[in-house]
Amino acid sequence: MSIVLSMAYSEAMFCAAAVWALVFVLERNWVAAGLVTAAAGLVRPTAAALVLAVGLAALVAVLKRRDGWAPWVGGALAPVGLVGYLAWVGSRTGEWNGWFTLQSQGWDSRFDGGVATVDFSLQVLGDARSVLEVTTVGFIAGALALLAVGWRRRVEWPLLVYAAVCSRWTCARTG
Repeated sequence: MSIVLSMAYSEAMFCAAAVWALVFVLERNWVAAGLVTAAAGLVRPTAAALVLAVGLAALVAVLKRRDGWAPWVGGALAPVGLVGYLAWVGSRTGEWNGWFTLQSQGWDSRFDGGVATVDFSLQVLGDARSVLEVTTVGFIAGALALLAVGWRRRVEWPLLVYAAVCSRWTCARTG
Protein backbone atom coordinates (compact mmCIF):
# COMPACT_ATOMS: atom_id res chain seq x y z
CA MET A 1 0.00 0.00 0.00
CA SER A 2 3.01 2.33 0.21
CA ILE A 3 2.41 3.16 -3.45
CA VAL A 4 -0.15 5.68 -2.15
CA LEU A 5 2.71 7.76 -0.75
CA SER A 6 3.94 8.42 -4.30
CA MET A 7 0.50 9.41 -5.64
CA ALA A 8 -1.12 12.81 -5.66
CA TYR A 9 -2.92 12.07 -2.39
CA SER A 10 -2.49 13.85 0.90
CA GLU A 11 -1.24 10.86 2.92
CA ALA A 12 2.49 11.52 2.44
CA MET A 13 2.25 15.18 3.41
CA PHE A 14 0.04 14.37 6.39
CA CYS A 15 2.37 11.60 7.61
CA ALA A 16 5.34 13.93 7.44
CA ALA A 17 3.48 16.67 9.33
CA ALA A 18 2.28 14.21 11.97
CA VAL A 19 5.76 12.82 12.54
CA TRP A 20 7.31 16.27 12.85
CA ALA A 21 4.56 17.55 15.12
CA LEU A 22 5.11 14.61 17.46
CA VAL A 23 8.88 15.02 17.33
CA PHE A 24 8.46 18.69 18.25
CA VAL A 25 6.16 17.75 21.15
CA LEU A 26 8.72 15.30 22.51
CA GLU A 27 11.41 17.98 22.17
CA ARG A 28 9.03 20.48 23.84
CA ASN A 29 9.29 22.82 20.87
CA TRP A 30 5.69 23.95 21.33
CA VAL A 31 5.41 26.65 18.70
CA ALA A 32 6.80 24.41 15.96
CA ALA A 33 4.50 21.57 17.11
CA GLY A 34 1.50 23.90 16.94
CA LEU A 35 2.43 25.24 13.51
CA VAL A 36 3.04 21.80 11.99
CA THR A 37 -0.19 20.48 13.53
CA ALA A 38 -2.07 23.45 12.05
CA ALA A 39 -0.55 22.62 8.66
CA ALA A 40 -1.61 18.97 9.08
CA GLY A 41 -5.16 20.16 9.74
CA LEU A 42 -5.20 21.82 6.35
CA VAL A 43 -4.17 18.54 4.72
CA ARG A 44 -6.43 15.89 6.33
CA PRO A 45 -9.23 15.84 8.91
CA THR A 46 -7.40 12.96 10.58
CA ALA A 47 -5.38 15.77 12.11
CA ALA A 48 -8.00 15.75 14.86
CA ALA A 49 -5.93 12.98 16.50
CA LEU A 50 -2.83 15.13 16.22
CA VAL A 51 -4.62 18.20 17.56
CA LEU A 52 -5.71 16.17 20.58
CA ALA A 53 -2.24 14.75 21.25
CA VAL A 54 -0.48 18.10 20.86
CA GLY A 55 -3.20 19.96 22.75
CA LEU A 56 -3.10 17.56 25.70
CA ALA A 57 0.70 17.65 25.83
CA ALA A 58 0.62 21.47 25.81
CA LEU A 59 -2.04 21.46 28.53
CA VAL A 60 0.07 19.17 30.70
CA ALA A 61 3.07 21.48 30.19
CA VAL A 62 0.94 24.49 31.17
CA LEU A 63 -0.42 22.73 34.28
CA LYS A 64 3.10 21.68 35.29
CA ARG A 65 4.24 25.27 34.66
CA ARG A 66 6.88 24.17 32.16
CA ASP A 67 8.34 26.07 29.23
CA GLY A 68 6.68 29.46 29.95
CA TRP A 69 4.40 30.86 27.27
CA ALA A 70 5.39 28.44 24.48
CA PRO A 71 2.92 25.63 25.31
CA TRP A 72 0.11 28.20 25.39
CA VAL A 73 0.99 29.35 21.88
CA GLY A 74 1.56 25.83 20.54
CA GLY A 75 -1.70 24.59 22.00
CA ALA A 76 -3.59 27.55 20.55
CA LEU A 77 -2.04 27.13 17.08
CA ALA A 78 -2.63 23.37 16.85
CA PRO A 79 -6.36 23.37 15.94
CA VAL A 80 -6.26 26.40 13.63
CA GLY A 81 -5.74 24.47 10.38
CA LEU A 82 -8.37 21.81 11.10
CA VAL A 83 -10.95 24.33 12.27
CA GLY A 84 -10.20 26.48 9.23
CA TYR A 85 -10.59 23.51 6.89
CA LEU A 86 -13.87 22.41 8.46
CA ALA A 87 -15.15 26.01 8.31
CA TRP A 88 -14.19 26.25 4.63
CA VAL A 89 -16.03 23.01 3.82
CA GLY A 90 -19.00 24.29 5.81
CA SER A 91 -19.02 27.54 3.84
CA ARG A 92 -18.87 25.64 0.54
CA THR A 93 -21.69 23.25 1.49
CA GLY A 94 -23.84 25.80 3.32
CA GLU A 95 -23.92 23.61 6.44
CA TRP A 96 -21.91 24.11 9.63
CA ASN A 97 -21.22 20.35 9.67
CA GLY A 98 -20.63 20.10 5.92
CA TRP A 99 -17.62 17.79 6.08
CA PHE A 100 -19.53 15.25 8.18
CA THR A 101 -22.51 15.46 5.83
CA LEU A 102 -20.26 14.86 2.82
CA GLN A 103 -18.66 11.84 4.49
CA SER A 104 -22.05 10.40 5.35
CA GLN A 105 -23.73 11.01 1.99
CA GLY A 106 -20.74 10.42 -0.29
CA TRP A 107 -19.07 7.45 1.35
CA ASP A 108 -21.61 6.22 3.91
CA SER A 109 -18.92 6.91 6.50
CA ARG A 110 -19.74 8.15 9.99
CA PHE A 111 -18.61 7.83 13.57
CA ASP A 112 -20.22 4.79 15.15
CA GLY A 113 -17.75 3.93 17.90
CA GLY A 114 -16.21 1.12 15.85
CA VAL A 115 -19.41 -0.93 15.50
CA ALA A 116 -19.11 -1.15 11.70
CA THR A 117 -15.48 -2.23 11.97
CA VAL A 118 -16.30 -5.00 14.43
CA ASP A 119 -19.21 -6.14 12.21
CA PHE A 120 -16.94 -6.07 9.13
CA SER A 121 -14.22 -8.02 10.94
CA LEU A 122 -16.62 -10.69 12.17
CA GLN A 123 -18.14 -11.09 8.70
CA VAL A 124 -14.73 -11.32 7.04
CA LEU A 125 -13.41 -13.81 9.56
CA GLY A 126 -16.65 -15.81 9.29
CA ASP A 127 -16.53 -16.34 5.54
CA ALA A 128 -13.11 -15.11 4.36
CA ARG A 129 -14.45 -13.39 1.23
CA SER A 130 -11.06 -12.22 0.06
CA VAL A 131 -7.42 -12.23 1.04
CA LEU A 132 -7.40 -8.41 1.04
CA GLU A 133 -10.26 -8.20 3.55
CA VAL A 134 -8.71 -10.83 5.84
CA THR A 135 -5.40 -8.97 5.62
CA THR A 136 -7.19 -5.72 6.52
CA VAL A 137 -8.62 -7.35 9.64
CA GLY A 138 -5.14 -8.64 10.44
CA PHE A 139 -3.70 -5.12 10.16
CA ILE A 140 -6.40 -3.76 12.48
CA ALA A 141 -5.64 -6.47 15.04
CA GLY A 142 -1.91 -5.85 14.64
CA ALA A 143 -2.31 -2.11 15.15
CA LEU A 144 -4.27 -2.68 18.36
CA ALA A 145 -1.66 -5.19 19.55
CA LEU A 146 1.15 -2.70 18.86
CA LEU A 147 -0.75 -0.05 20.78
CA ALA A 148 -0.88 -2.42 23.76
CA VAL A 149 2.84 -3.16 23.40
CA GLY A 150 3.57 0.57 23.32
CA TRP A 151 1.55 1.06 26.48
CA ARG A 152 3.34 -1.82 28.19
CA ARG A 153 6.76 -0.50 27.17
CA ARG A 154 5.85 2.99 28.39
CA VAL A 155 6.19 4.76 25.05
CA GLU A 156 5.83 8.52 25.49
CA TRP A 157 2.16 9.17 26.21
CA PRO A 158 1.56 11.80 23.46
CA LEU A 159 2.55 9.14 20.91
CA LEU A 160 0.13 6.67 22.47
CA VAL A 161 -2.67 9.25 22.48
CA TYR A 162 -2.10 9.91 18.80
CA ALA A 163 -1.96 6.18 17.98
CA ALA A 164 -5.05 5.37 20.04
CA VAL A 165 -7.12 8.16 18.50
CA CYS A 166 -5.95 7.21 14.99
CA SER A 167 -6.97 3.61 15.69
CA ARG A 168 -10.31 4.83 16.98
CA TRP A 169 -10.72 7.12 13.95
CA THR A 170 -10.09 4.23 11.58
CA CYS A 171 -12.46 1.95 13.45
CA ALA A 172 -15.16 4.61 13.56
CA ARG A 173 -14.91 5.55 9.86
CA THR A 174 -15.47 2.13 8.40
CA GLY A 175 -19.07 1.85 7.35
